[in-house]
Amino acid sequence: MSGLKPYLVVIFMPLVAIVAILSLYSYQKDSIQLTEHIKENELSQLESLIHLTNLHLNTVSEDLNSLTYQLQQEPLHEPLRVLEKARVLKQFKSLLINSDLYDSIRLIDYKNTQVLFLKKAENGFYIDYNHTINDEQQLRNIDHTFSFENKKNYIDKSDNTISFYQHLKMENSHWVIQLSYRHLPINDLSNNNGRVNFIINHDGQWISPPYLQKSLTTEQINSNTAEDVLFSDAYPYLWNTVKRLDKGQTIIGNYLYSYSPVIFNSDQHEDNLSNDISEWVLISSINISKELNSLYFSNFTRIRLAAICATFLVLIGSTALLVCRLVKKHKNEQELRQQRDDNLNRYAAIIKNSEDGIIVLNNKRVITAINDAAFTILNLHGNALHKPLIDLFKSEQIKTELVNLLNTIDLLPNSEHLKTHIKLKFRRSKHLEVIATKQVNNVDDNILLHIADVTYWVEREKRLQALSLAAEQSTESVVITDKNGFIQYANGAYLKQSNKTFKDLVGSHSASCFDDYFDNDKERETLFNKLMSGQSIQHVIAKKKENDITYIDYTISPIRGDDGKICNYIATSKDITDRITYENKLHRLAHYDSITQLPNRTLFSQDIGRSALEAAKHQAQIAVMIIDLELTKQLHESMSNEEIEKILLILSKRIKSNLDSNDMLARIDTDEFGILIHAFHDTQVINQLAKRLLQIISSPLSLDCQVFSVSANIGIALSSNSETDPKILQKYAHIALYRAKALAGSNYCYFTEAMEVENVQRLLLESDLRRTIGTDSYEYFYQPKVSTITHRLCGVEALLRWKNCKGEYRSPADVIPILESSELIIEAGEYLIQQACKQLKQWQDKEYFFDLAINISARQLLEADLVQSITDAISQSGCDPRYLELELTESVLMCDVQFALTQLQELRDLGIKIAIDDFGTGYSSLAYLSRFPINILKVDREFIKELPFNKDSITICRSIIELAHNLNLTIVAEGVENQDQLEFLESLGVEELQGYHFDKPLPLTSFEDKYLMEETKSPVLT
Repeated sequence: MSGLKPYLVVIFMPLVAIVAILSLYSYQKDSIQLTEHIKENELSQLESLIHLTNLHLNTVSEDLNSLTYQLQQEPLHEPLRVLEKARVLKQFKSLLINSDLYDSIRLIDYKNTQVLFLKKAENGFYIDYNHTINDEQQLRNIDHTFSFENKKNYIDKSDNTISFYQHLKMENSHWVIQLSYRHLPINDLSNNNGRVNFIINHDGQWISPPYLQKSLTTEQINSNTAEDVLFSDAYPYLWNTVKRLDKGQTIIGNYLYSYSPVIFNSDQHEDNLSNDISEWVLISSINISKELNSLYFSNFTRIRLAAICATFLVLIGSTALLVCRLVKKHKNEQELRQQRDDNLNRYAAIIKNSEDGIIVLNNKRVITAINDAAFTILNLHGNALHKPLIDLFKSEQIKTELVNLLNTIDLLPNSEHLKTHIKLKFRRSKHLEVIATKQVNNVDDNILLHIADVTYWVEREKRLQALSLAAEQSTESVVITDKNGFIQYANGAYLKQSNKTFKDLVGSHSASCFDDYFDNDKERETLFNKLMSGQSIQHVIAKKKENDITYIDYTISPIRGDDGKICNYIATSKDITDRITYENKLHRLAHYDSITQLPNRTLFSQDIGRSALEAAKHQAQIAVMIIDLELTKQLHESMSNEEIEKILLILSKRIKSNLDSNDMLARIDTDEFGILIHAFHDTQVINQLAKRLLQIISSPLSLDCQVFSVSANIGIALSSNSETDPKILQKYAHIALYRAKALAGSNYCYFTEAMEVENVQRLLLESDLRRTIGTDSYEYFYQPKVSTITHRLCGVEALLRWKNCKGEYRSPADVIPILESSELIIEAGEYLIQQACKQLKQWQDKEYFFDLAINISARQLLEADLVQSITDAISQSGCDPRYLELELTESVLMCDVQFALTQLQELRDLGIKIAIDDFGTGYSSLAYLSRFPINILKVDREFIKELPFNKDSITICRSIIELAHNLNLTIVAEGVENQDQLEFLESLGVEELQGYHFDKPLPLTSFEDKYLMEETKSPVLT
């Protein structure tokens, strides 16, 4: 070992020297390269700082421009008004709050007066108004800014504050806005890794806070503070280099200074900053010796030392790393394989359970994969896998559609998608949406078909289109608004009615539409309140235009969304002038006598009821007089109808001439007149009137050279506080009339208490009726209804009959009024409804299916829970309610229109048919009648009995039948008693007939023996 030392020294020393020389040379070379690298890095840092400064200046300029733009939206006056100050103050606060950079902002007018000053304070803002500016530097800056064009900026620094000035030029005023802040963002980057950044202007003054190196301050600065020292005094050598305002670098001592102008006369800021702004210079200072040492040891020595150690570690580490990578690779392969399997299982489950069909075809159009949904959508059965798709269908239409689809897909480029709709005709046609994709890199699978059944949506779209066309082509006006009342849609009928264009209406508020209908603001407000509360509005209004009156029937209803809240309103309206005119005409026909033009029995009864109630309120009386003429008995056989009509007209005029203007005269029957005396104080007045009427009626008449006289009798009934029923008063008057007619000659007679004997019988009957409720004393007789087409049984009406304990039947005219007036009809009605449903069920079990009609009274509809009673009866009996028919009179419906409408709608929802009985006798208003859910209209027997020879009856029947057919109602004529009536009603289009011409009401056993026995089933009725 000792022998090797000289050789080692000889070899080692030169090597050490060579390594040392090479190291020194490398160090020197690296020092030069690192110095250049530091210079380039400092220049790059300087460019970044300049860019940052420019961004900052642009931000301030944009904030000022945004502020001036907002202030220019409304004029500012000199002096500034109170509201204008508030608006400006609001904009100033918004700017200071949104940016931590700014310190204060002020508004200066053309007289150099501070109009408004806002500055950030510790607990908010400091505000000052109307302060005169005296600082000379600020005045120079303000005057200088006023000389610029509108929205030009000027920058100045004084008292450690940097201020931006901008000229704001408005129509009648000029202003300067001064935005100030304490420091530039460049200050925040100083002292970063030993680097110092500061900004000066071309006069050698500090823009950023001063930075003085200790070596300089001891040699060149006396006792002045740092803020009072100019840059040119602190750094004279550097100032001589920098003041040329060029970009460059210089090394003074151990420091590298990089400098560049920040703002100079160029296009970069000419839109926002004035060209007269003093140039600024950004200077970056760094200790280059420290930086070199730092870079050298970090980038050179450490690397070389680490390289030696790393060389040995690399060999060991690389082997370990290689083993680790192999192990990790194997583990990753296992995880990827498991993840792939999981994904395949997941996708397979998604495809299998998808509601849309998925089919994969190979290049021979054979199915290689198919899910369950595809079987359902395409109506496939059995195994379809590995079979040609086309061969699975027998229908040529389906094959043609699929072949055309596949041919289209073949023409697609690889990886392209095709989305199309096809219609396949199975037993029920299906609309399918098909998305086809061509497979690119798969040899076996060529086409992927994604199939969705969109039949529901296609049909829904068609229905929506149909509804849209129906609304647009409807003769009724339709307007749809949003929930706030702004119009979204109006159909052509409304545009025509309102003489407005679609463009003018859509987007406008619907309140303008009501101006045509309502002059009363209170009524309009009530309407709006109802709509806002979710109620529907139905109303008929009259519009007067020139000399014509137009009637409009309108309905406004809310439309609710899925959440139950109102989202829209729909208004429909139609001109019902013709219908109202027709109603008035029909009203005239139904309530007035066509010969004498006097009120008929219906109107007479209504007026008696109103007058009796009014008289009772005032403790007064009315008198009802019934005059019976002996005209028909004396002259009917010897005179024509026209001559008899002339006699009736003459007599009516005679009677009318002896009545006061307040009294009412009516023709209530062929040879009967009724008189209503509204108010009187002494019966002597009635006596004198009765005598006078008998005298003038019996006075001789001259007609076509014939002279004759007519006798008459009069029955009189007086109202009382306890009796105001018009039917009872007329009944009393008729009872008195019968007494008068029993006497010889022409007489008049009052209804007296002696006639109350009949009431005893009535009370006894009422007691029996009450006692026998729920027993077989109450039963139905059945009268058939006949089809005019087949003349066979098509229905039956169940008519109430009552028998006493002796088995004697009492007349319905005696029984039903007592049941009505005593309220027994409610309890008896429930029993009868149950019996009717049980009987209907028995017939249905025997396969006899025809309608069974039962009569419903006013008390049953309005005072009893009719819907519940019928529902219970149907449920208990198990009958089919579609064959149950309820008959109600018009007058019953008009008692309480809204309640009756609700009840009838619930009954219709059960499937029950609704019929209006005795139509024409209690007529009120077709505008309401048309709203009821009615199926059947029964013409009263009063209009039938004189057919086909009475012109008035013909006119009324034809009008009623035409009305019913326009409302899609079935017409039933009751009271048919002869062949002439039958043939005439068939010619008018009546669907069903009922009357003694076919059969009278029969007991159950007689009815079944005659009509429902097998040998007599469905007999022809003539």
